[in-house]
Amino acid sequence: MKCPRDESELVEKTIAGVTIDVCQSCGGIWFDNFEVKSFDEEHETAGDELLLLIEQFRTTDVDLTKQLTSPRHSDIVMQRRFWSPAKQIEIDQCPKSGGLWLDGGELAQLRALFATEEERQAACKALVADVVENSSFAEEREASQEALKNAEQVYSFFRFICPSFWLSEK
Repeated sequence: MKCPRDESELVEKTIAGVTIDVCQSCGGIWFDNFEVKSFDEEHETAGDELLLLIEQFRTTDVDLTKQLTSPRHSDIVMQRRFWSPAKQIEIDQCPKSGGLWLDGGELAQLRALFATEEERQAACKALVADVVENSSFAEEREASQEALKNAEQVYSFFRFICPSFWLSEK
């Protein structure tokens, strides 16, 4: 596989039974779907080992505005998104495979952000609760319910006055 940043060949490394792909040119890491879960928390020793490995390859001159293509699917453009509701770290994800590309230094940032998966999930739930409780969201929901009610009344009216036209199978 090729590095999505600089097109150099990715090198497979197995750490704690998980095989990941590392760019020895820029220090980026490719995680197949769900592999990052073994490395993203501070208490995981596999993450410490991986950080030591990639720190020797990390470069600082990476253009984060460049759109990347997936190392697994060279015809798929990856999506740049936030790792968590904290909106501090952006990662690249393949929409087809779910794999993640972390640039040099991003794994260390991920590990420092939340100590456990439970903390990350709690932050996500707090964000959703904040959005749901937001008054503009409630107003939009109420307006949508009113529009749906009106549409159902119009449908009922036309169905009543001309059922053969509106209900015929064509």
